[in-house]
Amino acid sequence: MARGLKLNHYFTVSRQTIPYTLPLAQSQTMPPIKRAGSAQLAISLKTASSRYLVFFLVGLGISSMVIHRMHPEWVEPARVGVSEVLAPVLDTIARPADAVKEMVGGMREIGSLYEENAKLRQANASLKQWQHVAMSLESENKALRQLMRFVPSNALGYATGRIVGDTTGTYARSVLVGAGSAKGVAKGQAVMNEQGLIGRVMETGANSARVLLVTDINSRLPVMGQDGRVKVIAAGTNGDTLDLMYLPPDAGIKPGEKIITTGDGGVFPPDLLVGVVFEKEDGKLAVRPFVDFSKLEYVSIVNYDLRVQASD
Repeated sequence: MARGLKLNHYFTVSRQTIPYTLPLAQSQTMPPIKRAGSAQLAISLKTASSRYLVFFLVGLGISSMVIHRMHPEWVEPARVGVSEVLAPVLDTIARPADAVKEMVGGMREIGSLYEENAKLRQANASLKQWQHVAMSLESENKALRQLMRFVPSNALGYATGRIVGDTTGTYARSVLVGAGSAKGVAKGQAVMNEQGLIGRVMETGANSARVLLVTDINSRLPVMGQDGRVKVIAAGTNGDTLDLMYLPPDAGIKPGEKIITTGDGGVFPPDLLVGVVFEKEDGKLAVRPFVDFSKLEYVSIVNYDLRVQASD
């Protein structure tokens, strides 16, 4: 205690309370409190209580099992009550788990849909490819059916070939046909389709032939009007039309009249359809071919063998 501390005491004499003070000596002090023993005692009690609690719980469990076996009707109400209390708690705990489960299931479903979508895209691409092949075959079949309707008259034979490409060089307007001498194709033969005259063979190989179109500037055709039978020369222009050369002013050929070959010069047989007459802006007459050269696909190379016919 601090120096100079005084203790006040009270005592009663004849029902009167008289205070008095006892001074403490400066050397007199309070003894220290020993706390180490108390802490050890608390730890020992805690350890013992834990052990006893374990034994108690084990015993309680065994007792519950025995009672449940011997007298289940005693335990049933308690179990029902506990279930009633725990059911809302378990339901509340299970809801986040269900939400997580649904989220995981949704992610798996999204992954499955992504894979299925990729497979469908691949199948769609394959179907588009087959559709393109089918449309190409349909177009080819249509062209062949149309060509089959054209049967050249007075011909010794003919070969069917496909246009495999346009060529450039000496002839500005020419095409390459996938049929050659192996199929009986020879230089000078007429090339036609169901619409009319296309041109004539200029060069041949074993499996291909170059065809000079009637619209080439080097092409000259002896033709005449189908109605007036007036003979003229149709010359190519490297365009889409033919010019009429050596046409007399009073020839009598009119716009709308069909132009056919005359058979002169042994180039083509007579009466092959070439085109129709029309009037240009400058007033001159020209011929618009029946054949649409931008859509050529299959052609017939016809062997009229004009030399044999001439000798006969």
